[in-house]
Amino acid sequence: MNRFTKDIDTVDNLIGDSLRTLTGTGSQIIAAVILISIIMPYFLVVAFFIIICYAYAAYFYRASARELKRLDAILRSSLYSHFSESLSGLTTIRAYGELERFLAENVELVDVENRAYWLTVVNQRWLGMRLDFLGVLLTLAVALLTVVTRFTISPGQTGVVLSFILTLQQSFVWTARQVAEVENNMNAVERVVHYAKELEQEAPHEIEDSPVPSNWPSEGKVVMKDVVMRYRPELSPVLKGLSMSISPGEKIGVVGR
Repeated sequence: MNRFTKDIDTVDNLIGDSLRTLTGTGSQIIAAVILISIIMPYFLVVAFFIIICYAYAAYFYRASARELKRLDAILRSSLYSHFSESLSGLTTIRAYGELERFLAENVELVDVENRAYWLTVVNQRWLGMRLDFLGVLLTLAVALLTVVTRFTISPGQTGVVLSFILTLQQSFVWTARQVAEVENNMNAVERVVHYAKELEQEAPHEIEDSPVPSNWPSEGKVVMKDVVMRYRPELSPVLKGLSMSISPGEKIGVVGR
């Protein structure tokens, strides 16, 4: 359910919007750097070291943000699964008077999922504080350069440089966040592709080599001969050589698991 709701919504809507924002902010950075470097060539030296710091902070953030996003998606799946199962078995839950227990389990799953989401928000603020600090350093360095070169550039050019450096500072922050956001949202693509291509498919509904007669089944007879079944390939069998025959019209009760 999580893959066909949240993940599909991320693939259809959020990834495209994040890429659009990333392209826009990246274009602003390129334009601002070109303009400022034309007026003040020494800016490139300062920008080089600041960009290295930006890249290191973004790289450090992406490693944890990607795993936190994956953990958030897994825990959300458990929450959706429990909620769906509770709705489908609501009559049974009410009949046995287990409403309080299922409600407590749902609240606990919501709290656990919120832990991962809260860590994601805290992680974003960690990145934001460091990027803002680097932006302040970049603005300070450009302001000092304008003071040093006040006799070689006009006051109008100084105003243009200071104006664009503020825009560049905001664009750097948004670009680093959008790069991480695009990578985090690709987790939804990974989960959908896993469902589409990596899960083992069930047998076909109809086998062409041995077609079923049109009047089948002519009677409600079931014969099982030496049936061995297990829940997963790596687990031990739970049915070990079961053989039984159920006659047409016979009533059978299956007790237990």
